[in-house]
Amino acid sequence: MTLRVARHFVFGSEDGDIEPFHNTLDLLDNNSEEYNQAIKNAMQEGLSYPMALNKAYDAVQPNTEKGGRLVDLSKPNNILGFHYMQAARTLNSSMMPTTIKRLGAEYHDDTLEVNKVASATGIRKSFFSTEKLDEVLNFIPESTKNILIEWQTERMNFGNWESFYPFLRFSILRDGPAHLSTIADLSEGIENLIYRAAKKNDTFQTFMNDIKSKRYTWTRIQRMLTHILTGFTKEMRSEIDVPAYLRLLGMTDKGRSYLSGRKKDLPLPLISKVAAFSNPSLDMDIQASDIYALAIGKGSIASKIGLDYTISPIMNNYFSGSPLK
Repeated sequence: MTLRVARHFVFGSEDGDIEPFHNTLDLLDNNSEEYNQAIKNAMQEGLSYPMALNKAYDAVQPNTEKGGRLVDLSKPNNILGFHYMQAARTLNSSMMPTTIKRLGAEYHDDTLEVNKVASATGIRKSFFSTEKLDEVLNFIPESTKNILIEWQTERMNFGNWESFYPFLRFSILRDGPAHLSTIADLSEGIENLIYRAAKKNDTFQTFMNDIKSKRYTWTRIQRMLTHILTGFTKEMRSEIDVPAYLRLLGMTDKGRSYLSGRKKDLPLPLISKVAAFSNPSLDMDIQASDIYALAIGKGSIASKIGLDYTISPIMNNYFSGSPLK
């Protein structure tokens, strides 16, 4: 069997043209000192990191060569694709980037329109408002519908922050500001704001409304809250310099053949059974999975804790070609 190494990576973008991404990478590489200083200045003004990036980007754009169109980095998929390409350039990867234009709804569109490709944001908002799949069936593939029905039948609940909030609120009120200040990504006294908001608010939405500001984006705050919920501290993060293992979640027959011939050459241990491997990073991985299951089950007997030890990697032969084609 012949397995071919991937030569391209593909991402969706609002722009749909790869040349502006290359132009933007060249611009920022050629003006890196000015760009990085502009980011620092913007953050010192109290702007969030994404807003600081945009302001710095605007500052160096006049330096671009004439005729070289730049990519719009205010668009979320453009931003993600740009960072893919930036990472590939940093790693000196031989893989060539290709982009596909995003069609239909914008990334942040939160409404569903008939005969229009919907955004993931819109699908989630519509579903969680009623938790009835009928609302979103016209906007998801048949395979996704079947998986959601199976999940709903077995678990009854889907994961969202309102489900997690009682456990999060308990953790915040139990630990207090002093301990919260040791949690990863919490800084500048935001632990006090989080603690006060948890004492005051009974719902996650009102809790977040009290915390969100120009400086702290919704996404950044949710990252902090995930660390609080899982107990992930700054000290724990400082002890993790590099990945310690590769976690195998699923594969095709061809993927299994590929791995069986190269497993010994991999730079990290490949884990298919967590019980056969011991590592602090894996312990945190399993703990996070159990906390998630506890919240999904709302702390009841239905909570399926310990699934990391009982579920084997998924065998999926849906793809007819090599997974590394």
